[in-house]
This record gives sequence, structure tokens and C-alpha cells, in this order.
Amino acid sequence: IGMAASCIPAPRFVHGLYALPTHSKLLSSLQDQAVNAMPPKNSTNSLTTLKALAIASLVTVAAAAAVMWMGMFQHERQLQSLRTETVERLGRIRANIESTLNGSLALTQGVAATIHAHGQLTDAEFAAIAEQLVGSRRDVRNLGVAYGTVLRQVYPRLGNESAIGLDYRQNPKQWPKVEQTIQSGKTVV
Repeated sequence: IGMAASCIPAPRFVHGLYALPTHSKLLSSLQDQAVNAMPPKNSTNSLTTLKALAIASLVTVAAAAAVMWMGMFQHERQLQSLRTETVERLGRIRANIESTLNGSLALTQGVAATIHAHGQLTDAEFAAIAEQLVGSRRDVRNLGVAYGTVLRQVYPRLGNESAIGLDYRQNPKQWPKVEQTIQSGKTVV
């Protein structure tokens, strides 16, 4: 142990590091090997590295842009699909409303045509015709016939008796629409 300790020199503190004294030939050889192992410092090597970094950056940016574009494209397709679905649903709702309104208008036109063809109807005749026309329609609560501006007949009569004899000219809520209908000869909703 004493002999080995005498052969290994004690470390020295140099510039913040502990260094072992070595033979100058060995140190010189190691330095030469280290220098030869390092790539040469020249502008061609630096340019190649910069080109590789630039290409990698461009590829990354292009990939990110493509992913963003695909996301926006997919989002726009989903919005368009929702718009189309909404328009279709609204179209079906509109068709149902139009069908219901047209059915109600046809009903009133049927009563008007019957009265025009046969003249004033008796209460029994009006009730029979109205019952056939209204049937089980849920969109028609009642049906009334006014001769002039006075309501004379109502279907169903039960529960609506107080409306019989109503003069629309004396009813400020309904008279404007009734007057418009009389003057235009067209149905007003």
C-alpha cells in the first residue's frame, strides 16, 4: 500500500477542478486524440446543420398548419351538416303548419260555399255541415257564421251560446280584422 501511494501523485486544485499531474507526452497524446475526434469547424458543417434545422422547422410548421386546416375543415363540415339538418327540420315544420292552416281555411271556404249555394242555413243544417267538416280536427275549436256583422250560428253550440248575437262592429278587438276581411273578400289570419 505504501508503494502504490508513493507512485500516484496527490491531486492538485487547478481552476476549480482537481487535476492529477500527468506526463506531458500522455497528456499531449490525449489532447491530439480529442481534437481529431471532434468534427472540423468549418462553414460547410454549420450550413448543413442550419439547413437541417430549417427544413425540420418548415416540416413542423407545415404539419401544424395541415392539422389546423383539417380541424377547421371538419368543424365547417359539421356546421354545414347542422345547418342542413335544421333547414330540413324547419321545412317539415313549415309544411305541417301550412297543411294545418290550409285545412282550416278549406273548412271555412266549404261552409261559405255551402251558404252561398243554399242561402241561409237553419241551425240544424249548419250543425250537421259543421260536424262533418270539423270532424275530429284538433286545430279548430269552434266555427261561427255571421250574417252581415252579427254572429248567428256557432259550432259546437254547447259552451258558445253567449257568442250568438255578437255584433263584430261593437267588438274593438275583432272588428278591425272582420272589417278587413269584408272589404278585401279574403281570409285574414
